[in-house]
Amino acid sequence: MAAVEPQAFAACFRAWVEALASALKGEVIAVDGKAIKGAYAAASRTTPLYLVHVWATEQRLLLGQQAVGGAPGESPGAAAVLKLLALHGAVVTGDANLCTKRIAQTVVAQGADYVLALKGNRGAVHTHVQQFWRVAAAQDFAGVTVRRMHRLNTGHGRSEERRSFAVAATKFPPLVQRWPGVASVILVERVRHTAEHTQQACHYYLSSLPPKVTTLHHAIRQHWRVENDLHWCLDVSFREDHCRIRDLRAAENVALVRRMALQLLKRQPEETVGIPIRRLRAGWDNAYLVQVLSTGLRNYKTISYRDYLVARGRIS
Repeated sequence: MAAVEPQAFAACFRAWVEALASALKGEVIAVDGKAIKGAYAAASRTTPLYLVHVWATEQRLLLGQQAVGGAPGESPGAAAVLKLLALHGAVVTGDANLCTKRIAQTVVAQGADYVLALKGNRGAVHTHVQQFWRVAAAQDFAGVTVRRMHRLNTGHGRSEERRSFAVAATKFPPLVQRWPGVASVILVERVRHTAEHTQQACHYYLSSLPPKVTTLHHAIRQHWRVENDLHWCLDVSFREDHCRIRDLRAAENVALVRRMALQLLKRQPEETVGIPIRRLRAGWDNAYLVQVLSTGLRNYKTISYRDYLVARGRIS
């Protein structure tokens, strides 16, 4: 695997994804980075392999990945991948490391929209937005056209209350002049209650979408599916952080194979068991393995795993 050129392998991967993916118009595309903690060059144990992922949240499909030099490299790495994708009509989301003019310009140039988390690392922009919302809230939004919504979610021993507010970016003239395509600024107030304590936080976002708070709230919530549907599965079902490959080229290529396997296993129809059991089944049964590997291939005739079991008389 160390002999394979990662960029060429990634190009083959994107071609393979095209056989699985449908149109991205209207879909939330989450961009986020992930470190593989156990994979690092033998001479530098403090710098593990760090990958930026572009994840189609509804299709649960990895559209591309890029190795970068840690969190500071997320923005240029993500921009390089986004330029290679057909994103027209999609909504690209990112965390604070991706809230840059470079990402905003790339997304707009691709015919898509963005919703980017704004935090303190953006300096004066964050301060300006934060002060605006503080003053507006203190005055109960007098003289400000604001769209708002409220959601309450309960489960897993906690309740979470979210209040979302959106205003047109025209309230921030310097921001409109400097930030590519910005059309709305969003505030999300989150209060989480558990049996032990209560947590409260405010989050800010910039978006090229108009200030329709329901659409913006949905995009913000969808962003976390890259953590739940991709990163969590890689860590728990594939134990990715335990990967001890000491050649970063090999580690990057093996990581891509791992992501291919995860996506194929996730797309198996009528499955009720988890990813670890599906992996075992693919190792034990060649018919199921063929079914998994042929997912998305055109003009390939195969039977489902259930039909195979019926034909073998294992189930009725």
